[in-house]
Amino acid sequence: MQSIRKYYRTYNESHEGIPGLFYCEVHDGMITRMINSFEHELWWATPSAHNNEQYDFTTRPEFPEADTENLKRDAALTELSLAEFEELWRRATRQP
Repeated sequence: MQSIRKYYRTYNESHEGIPGLFYCEVHDGMITRMINSFEHELWWATPSAHNNEQYDFTTRPEFPEADTENLKRDAALTELSLAEFEELWRRATRQP
């Protein structure tokens, strides 16, 4: 069976209530990389590393692939291309 990777963006809020965006890479139904974006700052995380303790890797990495259509409608989930996600990942991991 072929491994499937997908990339998504959705609305998110910081711990302080600042509106932002959440981006994630999903590999075979599990989040493998994620980025939180608030006020032009990017906080990245993987299962083994992160650049901000407040926005470390999720404790619930399971991604409900079966609910993707409902999430697209109800949670403004948008699918991204690999190139879009990789460009954002490069920017996030280069930030000081």
